[in-house]
Amino acid sequence: FTDAQLRRWQPALVGFRRAAPVLQSYPEDLQGKFLPLFAEAAIEGRDFGLAQKVLETLDALDAEHVDKPAAALLAARVAEGQGRLEEAFSAFDKLAKSSPRPTEARAKLHGIALALKDRSIDRVAAIAGLETLSVSWRGDDIEARTLGLLGRLYAEEERWRDAFSTARRANQLFPDNPHTRSLYDDTGSRFETLFLDGKAETIPRLDAISLYFDFKEFTPPGRRGDEMIRRLAERLVELDLLQEAGDLLTHQVDNRLSGAAKASVATRLAVIHLMNRQPAKAYQTLRE
Repeated sequence: FTDAQLRRWQPALVGFRRAAPVLQSYPEDLQGKFLPLFAEAAIEGRDFGLAQKVLETLDALDAEHVDKPAAALLAARVAEGQGRLEEAFSAFDKLAKSSPRPTEARAKLHGIALALKDRSIDRVAAIAGLETLSVSWRGDDIEARTLGLLGRLYAEEERWRDAFSTARRANQLFPDNPHTRSLYDDTGSRFETLFLDGKAETIPRLDAISLYFDFKEFTPPGRRGDEMIRRLAERLVELDLLQEAGDLLTHQVDNRLSGAAKASVATRLAVIHLMNRQPAKAYQTLRE
């Protein structure tokens, strides 16, 4: 029960499976609390047959012990998982219009995600719906899932600043949520691709440089990160931002590089110092 409340679905499902033989001996008010979490754990574990059986048991309880809208949402998720998409979409739409919160918010989120999956909605419309949801509902797993989907859609639309901002926000609010961790990892990969695989060449130079400095926490470690920084330094040189380029490479030489790589970058740094009319710095760099 505690694992499910903390959204640790895999251990929760293991525990519920072990407890299943005795759950029906509990008072109905407790079953009304345990069974929805059991069903959700089964859904998250993609055991839709088990989730269906749990929901049938839940449906047999007295209505006073069951959150009917929440149960209907779980049933819609089972229908989606079993491929009954029209039934699922109809249920999500109905629940999004007539349910108490937070079931309303969950239904909107799952409805948008399903509409994207069956291509009945385009990314622009989905983004608009998710932006509204991210403002109207905050503070729990619903917001974490919303930000996770929204961040990916921003990236697919190449709205890079929005994509990186959303990943940062999600990580600040929900650092331990699996949807947040997945989004953050994906965003880091996109940041790396943007600056190392030529994508940033399609962005105005100042915009690309601004993106890097505003979201440099996504810089990959190791050689890939070093290469990214060197490329950015060259773009700064092209914009005649010689001091900024020098600062980037100075950090590289002083803190990150060694051997031949350090000598090569230090030589380039010395040239930049000369271009910036700082021959003493160039001489000192070469000596060191």
